[in-house]
Amino acid sequence: MTQKQRENFYRTSTVIVEHGKEVLVLLLEDDLSKRNLTLIDFVNINQHAIFHLCYNKHSCCQCTGGTLARRNTFSQRVLHPCQLDILFDKTGQTMTGHNFNSRVQFCCSAAKQSLTTACLDITLLRCLLINFVPSCTGAVRKDVEDLIMYRNNLHGHSQEGKISDTDYSGYKKQIESVILSIAKHCNKEQIIRQRLHDATVRPLDETISIQYQNTLLAEMRGERKTEEINGKLLLNCDEVTNVNDNMSNNILNVDLDCEVSIDEVLKVLTQAKNGKAPGIDLISTINNIHDVLEQQKKTVKERSKY
Repeated sequence: MTQKQRENFYRTSTVIVEHGKEVLVLLLEDDLSKRNLTLIDFVNINQHAIFHLCYNKHSCCQCTGGTLARRNTFSQRVLHPCQLDILFDKTGQTMTGHNFNSRVQFCCSAAKQSLTTACLDITLLRCLLINFVPSCTGAVRKDVEDLIMYRNNLHGHSQEGKISDTDYSGYKKQIESVILSIAKHCNKEQIIRQRLHDATVRPLDETISIQYQNTLLAEMRGERKTEEINGKLLLNCDEVTNVNDNMSNNILNVDLDCEVSIDEVLKVLTQAKNGKAPGIDLISTINNIHDVLEQQKKTVKERSKY
């Protein structure tokens, strides 16, 4: 690995880890300021929906009528419990209407009182912006998604911690462009432009470079873990479906396909009311049931001889 390739990785990861997160924080804080909300207010208002970005298969105490609204949930888990742990205080005060018999973590948990934007990583920021910030639509949303895409591309280099000159030139142009576009939405373009310039000429700090490399690797492992969990959840759903299908088949074969026994006929007939019109078997009263059954037994016995 050449020193220049290592420096390319350092500068690119600095822009993503520091300034990529910085502009997403600016975007979130700009929206909160316009709506006169604190971050804690914002998380508490959206607590129910945030919770179901993680626990998306079953209803919770806040679900209307005890039923999860499927149209408002994703088919796969978007957040992991460790990300909810950043936002919610699972041991503190709960929201109104909480069922204290519930054992699901974070059900009706309120936001941590110590929560600040410094606690949020770029993945969690993206999730909150895309799902709960009304102004994050159209071109703004595309910029946010593009930033995450470029971050994901950088994951491919984080194992070795190096980037070629050709890749660095392309990454630098793309990443800086989208970061400046997001900053422009918050009226912070000039400030961010200067910080991007400083990152370009800043001397290589090996300690920070390793720190950023570890950050990117941790993000990559976390997202893979979530994908693995989603895969297991889908597999488990298929297994449950197969079990239900097998149970249905067993019930059909055992209870519906077998012959009707004489005892079952007797049970039904003894529950019937007297004096009713006869059916196709011409049995009209309860008084001659036993005679009919005796005749049926004899018939069965005769057939069994052959």
